[in-house]
Amino acid sequence: MLLPLFAFFIRDWKMLVLGLTLPSFLFGLLWWFIPESPRWLVSQGRREQAEDILRSAAKKNKVEAPLMIFSPLPVRQNLKLRKKRAHNICDLFSSNNIRWISVTLWLIWNTVAMSYFGLSLNTSNLHGNIYFSCFMSAVVEILVDVLSWITFRWCSRRLTISATITMSGLLLFVIQLIPASLISLAIAREMMGISP
Repeated sequence: MLLPLFAFFIRDWKMLVLGLTLPSFLFGLLWWFIPESPRWLVSQGRREQAEDILRSAAKKNKVEAPLMIFSPLPVRQNLKLRKKRAHNICDLFSSNNIRWISVTLWLIWNTVAMSYFGLSLNTSNLHGNIYFSCFMSAVVEILVDVLSWITFRWCSRRLTISATITMSGLLLFVIQLIPASLISLAIAREMMGISP
């Protein structure tokens, strides 16, 4: 939502890129305030540091941490973990069931990604103010993020994904049937079609 706002006031694209990039250098200051990932520390064999971070997080959250956070693995279990076979992308095609799930997900991800980016990049071609259209697209995006969190919490994943993809396709198909004089209705339908 900030990008169209900045672009409205900073019309030169070089200055716009500079204005958007410079504030990101402030995130470098967070290096000294954000602790290392406990999971990464454990994978590197630095369990004491990971325990210290988790204990301080529990203290900040006013939760009592257990006396022993990481229990040492027995020698046999360590050997079993080392002997596990490494997996690669070919495992996604090893059985019929996994193969069809992989192909289906690949098709869904590609379709959704191409549709989303195609419609997002087309926002500047909509009738009306391009800055306002881009801003409204970002507002719709936030609303959809909240709505998807709610639906994933109470509905099954399969139902949610199939319903949103079907709804998005129908809304975008209906745009072709809207008369050219009803520009605002077409824009609203496109914004709703981008959302899922």
